[in-house]
Amino acid sequence: MLVIAEGLVTYLIETDARKLLQRLTDRLPHGEMIFGILSPPIARFSSLFGYSLWGLADPHQLERWNTRLVLVDDTPPLADYGQIPLRRFRVYWALLNRIPVTRNMIRSLRYRFGSG
Repeated sequence: MLVIAEGLVTYLIETDARKLLQRLTDRLPHGEMIFGILSPPIARFSSLFGYSLWGLADPHQLERWNTRLVLVDDTPPLADYGQIPLRRFRVYWALLNRIPVTRNMIRSLRYRFGSG
C-alpha cells in the first residue's frame, strides 16, 4: 500500500501527525508513506502568517515515534536543480542548494513499514 500525504502532514499539529502515522501503520500490514515536511525555522516563520505548522529537524525522529517506520528517502526539493532548463533559474536554485537552511527548508520523506 502506498500512502501519499503530500500537503497534509505539515498542516497537522504535531500530536495529530503522530496519531495519523500510528493509525496508518496499525491498520495497514505493510506499505510506504510519502509526505512533505518543513524544517523547524520555516514552521516557526509560518506562524507570522497565522499558520500553526510543525517542523521536523531529524527525519529519524519519526522512527523513534513509531518503530514500524523506516526512513527510506529524504529528498530536498532543490535536489534536482540541475534539470531546470533555464540557466538563470538553475543558477539561482544551485546557489540556494548550497545553503543548508534553504536546501532543507522543505523535504519529501519516504518511509516503509511492515513486511512485504
